[in-house]
Amino acid sequence: MAKALQHSKDTALRYYQVPDAREALRRQRHIDVIDETVAFEDSLLNEFDSLFPPVPYASWNEDGIRERLLDSDAYAAHPMANLTDALIQRIKARFNDEVFEQRAEILERHLHQEYNRDNITKYAVIDVSKRHKLHYFPASDQDKMCHKVISMLK
Repeated sequence: MAKALQHSKDTALRYYQVPDAREALRRQRHIDVIDETVAFEDSLLNEFDSLFPPVPYASWNEDGIRERLLDSDAYAAHPMANLTDALIQRIKARFNDEVFEQRAEILERHLHQEYNRDNITKYAVIDVSKRHKLHYFPASDQDKMCHKVISMLK
């Protein structure tokens, strides 16, 4: 590594020397986990639509996403991969983005029965989504969903 960074031999001996074999193995295990995690995330992109089909009525929570990932072929191929909370949040956000338009259309159909462009508000969108047990529709980005639905009614 020191050679790749063009450090001198003295700098390499001072900063890159591993105290013993156990420490070298520990560091290598950490590197292997990182490599496996990167490979897992790459292969997950190929499998995403089959793991999380874009169905607007599906509501994925963190535990459900984690369980689905652990059962995936991508994880079976990379069992040392680390499933981080950040990865799970990215997956949840990607799924919500993919079904955003469909969810907005569904809410608009429900709202169209009771509201028009003159009396629609953000609170009406939230209320109707709760009444129809679709509270998770605007949950990911409430303001964006409400604005979209209101603009569809106008």
